[in-house]
Amino acid sequence: MHGLKMKWYAAILILMVVLVSACEKQSNPSSLLVTVMYRDNALQQATVQIINDTTGGAGPITFSQTGSTDASGQVFFNNLNAGKYYVSASGVISSVGNVSGSVHTTVAFSTAATATINVQ
Repeated sequence: MHGLKMKWYAAILILMVVLVSACEKQSNPSSLLVTVMYRDNALQQATVQIINDTTGGAGPITFSQTGSTDASGQVFFNNLNAGKYYVSASGVISSVGNVSGSVHTTVAFSTAATATINVQ
């Protein structure tokens, strides 16, 4: 009887380990394509930062990533967690000087989201 009880406990333990392993965080293919514009023209070489905005700006930053726009005024961020993001951009226009802007956007799980920032 004792041997049967031990086998039962061992089976339950193995089942729990398998279930916990299956619950591990899986890769998230979500992404965000950001386009930076100034007066209907793409702004290249702008610095774009995305910050995970789960706290609405009231708490510590849990994720931040920075990139630069290409000749089309775009930068691509991949492997993002689903959630709300604060997206800011800054750059320089020779005839104007420093320009900047920001938006809030939501990235859904397993999607390719887009955001456009019109800098001033």
